[in-house]
Amino acid sequence: MIAPASVKYQWKTEIEKFTGHSVQVVDGLLPRRKQLYAAPAFFNLSSYELILRDIKYMHELRPDLIILDEAQRIRNWATATARTIKQLKSRYAFVLTGTPLENKLEELYSVVEFVDGRRLGPAFLFLHEHRTEDADGKLLGYRGWIASMRNWNLSCCGGPGKRFCPSFPRAPTRSSRSPSPRSRLSRTGSRATSWLA
Repeated sequence: MIAPASVKYQWKTEIEKFTGHSVQVVDGLLPRRKQLYAAPAFFNLSSYELILRDIKYMHELRPDLIILDEAQRIRNWATATARTIKQLKSRYAFVLTGTPLENKLEELYSVVEFVDGRRLGPAFLFLHEHRTEDADGKLLGYRGWIASMRNWNLSCCGGPGKRFCPSFPRAPTRSSRSPSPRSRLSRTGSRATSWLA
């Protein structure tokens, strides 16, 4: 589990309270952390800051499951934290966040990409399909992403009696029918090929 440093010990207490499995908090200086990585517990708790320094040792753990608490920490895919966290591989992943994403579909894409890097397809196509821009490239809003979320089988939830789904600005509606995904991929792929040439 990767969580903010301030809540690692709270998670340790909760895991001990509700499970019968071993748990350790990975912290301290590098020699101590190396010892902890060399003798992993069932649950290993680390912080975002330590992952930036300990990515090699995290790879060696080869976890079956990675849980990100406060997953909004990876919402900006350009940050060192997001790029490093997304290098981690596991069979399963959960992302937990109580903080709504900030009016950018790109942030949702970045968080979902950690859980399943193929779920939303390539970023350039995803953004092309769901962003509406003016002639100068300025973002006007987003289109079709709510219906697509159902197709992507993503879940939004909240606490008791609450339901959270991010709220993004809607794009102005168009009177013409949208092209099929195949034709969009073909056109966008052609543009990508021309950029790479």
